Amino acid sequence: MQNNQNFTKKSASNHTLFKSPCYQPILFLSQPKVLIVEDNQLIQYFMKTYFTKLGFQVDIAEDGLKAMDIFKSGYDLILLDIHMPNMNGIEVAKSIRLYEKTHLGNKNILISISTFDDLLIEKFKDVGFDDNYKKPALYDDLNGIIHKWIPHLIASKSQ
Repeated sequence: MQNNQNFTKKSASNHTLFKSPCYQPILFLSQPKVLIVEDNQLIQYFMKTYFTKLGFQVDIAEDGLKAMDIFKSGYDLILLDIHMPNMNGIEVAKSIRLYEKTHLGNKNILISISTFDDLLIEKFKDVGFDDNYKKPALYDDLNGIIHKWIPHLIASKSQ
């Protein structure tokens, strides 16, 4: 068993924003791809570090329009911030789901990234989101969500 090391990112005011134990890589038959659509650079850094250490190939789009340009290259998992410049996460989710219906045989796993309460999050499911990750960036919450979807990622990679 490996010793846990802490990963800590500090803000300019020296407050700890998140702290997490050592990441355990996941063994996939082929490397899964994640698209992180987020305009906050600190959250981009946290998520890129997290997913890279889990063994994912990571791409980042800073806004919804860029996400629409690159998502068609194929991703297993897409995390969408709700509040972004140019095109918000809800519009991107609707567009992705429409594109999947008309062009793709498979469905991406869409996870919203938001600060909204549970009532609004339920409405996100009607738009096409599969799950929600609530900000601020807490390792345990993200870890729980991602590990919930890993069986789906493994199943989609073996087909």
